[in-house]
Amino acid sequence: MTSLEDYHESAVQLYHKIRVKYGLEAISTCVLNDTREGFIRGRKADPTKLKPPENHFSYPPSEYCKTYGRANIPGCPVFYAGETPEIIAEEIMLENGDWLHLSVFYTPKPVKMEALLLLHDEYNGISEWAGFRDEVREHINGNPANFGRTPLGWERIHNSALQFRVDNYRDTSSISHFWLYEKGIDAIVYPSIRNDSFCNFALSPTFVDKSLKMYRVYTCRWIDGQLEAHYSGHAGDDGIVIWKRFSPLDYDQWHAGFKFLTEGNDSSLQ
Repeated sequence: MTSLEDYHESAVQLYHKIRVKYGLEAISTCVLNDTREGFIRGRKADPTKLKPPENHFSYPPSEYCKTYGRANIPGCPVFYAGETPEIIAEEIMLENGDWLHLSVFYTPKPVKMEALLLLHDEYNGISEWAGFRDEVREHINGNPANFGRTPLGWERIHNSALQFRVDNYRDTSSISHFWLYEKGIDAIVYPSIRNDSFCNFALSPTFVDKSLKMYRVYTCRWIDGQLEAHYSGHAGDDGIVIWKRFSPLDYDQWHAGFKFLTEGNDSSLQ
C-alpha cells in the first residue's frame, strides 16, 4: 500500500524533473497585501440531501482524498474554487436537472495572500486576476538573467498553464503540491478548464482554516443551461447551517457573483 509519505516524495521528485520544462525555476509569486477576497466552491448535490451541514462545503478530510486531482495528490486535499457560480457549473459539467451545492467563503478582514499565477495570455482576459498575470509577465520578462541563456521563460509558463486545461494530473498535482505544501504559499491560480475568460483556484487548507470564513451556501438546480436557486443558508452554531427557501430578495447578491471589497489591494512580487 502506498503511504502518504510515498505520494509526497513522488510528487516532489516529479516537480524537480519538470520545473525547468515549465519555467517554474524562476517564476515569482504574487503577494497581495491587505486584500479582501471571496471564493466560490461547488459540488454536485445528492437530491436526497439538499441541506447538508457546514462541514460538507469546505475541502475534504485527508482520508477522503484518495486519488490524484488537478491540483492535489492522494492524502493532501486542497480547496478548489472558481470565480463565478456559472463557471463552477460549467466545470462540474452538470446535466439538465442536476442539483448543485455552492458555498461562498471570504476573508472577514484584510489578509496577506501569496499566490502562484499560472495563467495564459490567450485566456482569462476578463478575469479579475488578469492584471496580476500581466504584472508577473512583466517581472519575468524584465529579469531575463533569472532564466540564464533561455529567453523563453514566459512561454514555458504558458505551457504550465495549459497543462491545467488538460487532464495531466500527475504534472499539475505535483506543481500544486510543491508550492502549497512544500513552499507554504496560499493559492495556485490557473485557467478555467471549461471557460476561456476566467480562472480557478487551488487554496491551501492552512490558508482556508486561518483566513477564510463561510459566508453563504446555496442549493441550486441546473435547468436549461441556467442555475436555479432553491435554498440559501448561513452557518449557525456547532456547524449547523440555517437554511431557508431562496427568496427574490436574495437574488441580487447571488447574481452579482458574490463580489467582496477589493479596492485598495496592494500586490508585490517576491
